Amino acid sequence: MWFITAATRGYHLVTWHHAVEGVQRHWVHVGDLRRYVELIDWLGRGMVPPLEIEVSAVPRPSQSHGTAGLSSVFWVRTEGGKQLERLERFRPRPTIVLEEGDSTRRVALWALSVPMNYEWVVRGNKRLAHALRAPKKHAEPEFMFNPPGSCLRDGRARPVLIRTAEVDESRVYKPGEVVGRLKDAPDADAWKKPAPAKGQGRLA
Repeated sequence: MWFITAATRGYHLVTWHHAVEGVQRHWVHVGDLRRYVELIDWLGRGMVPPLEIEVSAVPRPSQSHGTAGLSSVFWVRTEGGKQLERLERFRPRPTIVLEEGDSTRRVALWALSVPMNYEWVVRGNKRLAHALRAPKKHAEPEFMFNPPGSCLRDGRARPVLIRTAEVDESRVYKPGEVVGRLKDAPDADAWKKPAPAKGQGRLA
């Protein structure tokens, strides 16, 4: 699945929880795909038991938090049965869908042929979430997700394995093919903003 989070520059953040050393963070340059893949495989499959891993959906321009580079994916996270049903009916199909154990929680990602900047990736992700009636809080480029092979443990009586529910690497889309026909999500903070002056309420 790592090809869909590829980029021309920047760093991906990989975090995991070590039983003794606590939360660990590691930055991997996007040009070092082999190192990225080997690290994830080692943490998820080479450790016994597998660790709880998170990876950034969007690379950072530098090795720091609070920034985001260009995104080569749109994504959405479902957290309920109705949301999952809508995801299963949605077209075009995601490039990859990750599932949390036997739950209805999924992370779906659509690979893009054209990288998108911060504003456009948020807008596209919120359109997807709005269409599926899924949470919009995961739309920001700082979003981290659990890769396949990772094992969720924190606060759980039993570990939950992350698996690949669906994948097709040939599914690479233009941004408009994924979200162009979808409506923008309503602005939750619109009530805080002053009404537009006369003649300024619509786009030209």
